[in-house]
Amino acid sequence: MKTWDELMQEGSAHYRTDSIQLLDLVRAAGKFRDAALFNIMKYAFRNYKSDRGYNLLDHDLTKIIHYAELLRADAAEAQRKEE
Repeated sequence: MKTWDELMQEGSAHYRTDSIQLLDLVRAAGKFRDAALFNIMKYAFRNYKSDRGYNLLDHDLTKIIHYAELLRADAAEAQRKEE
């Protein structure tokens, strides 16, 4: 499993402000889980059409997987801190 830092290096450069990413700020505020779940739902529903159902595009699936991996890494780091 990749660490938070490794996964953040895979993120899109357009989300970065110097060396800080918005998700790092959201995480520091204790709101990352909510933001990640929101983004997973956003990318899952982005291509929903009532007449055709789901037609997920590859880049949307990639984003869903990326946020799920970030959730997993965040939870693993939190667990390590508790031990």
